[in-house]
Amino acid sequence: MKLNSNQIDIMHHTKHNAANGLFGTDSPDEDMMELVSLGLMKYQGKVAFAPDEWFCLTEAGEAALKRFRP
Repeated sequence: MKLNSNQIDIMHHTKHNAANGLFGTDSPDEDMMELVSLGLMKYQGKVAFAPDEWFCLTEAGEAALKRFRP
């Protein structure tokens, strides 16, 4: 599996900096959608208080993150 630096940054931010382990974005880009299609991130839906779409790391995403950025 090959990931670009933005995808690795998204996963790292989600794991270490995002509130409650959720990455929010108002417009998911190609990098995020590829992470979802690879099973590394999972769509969590929307919440009433923000217009963003929310994503979290999957177990496979956490394992990949350890491999790409230990």
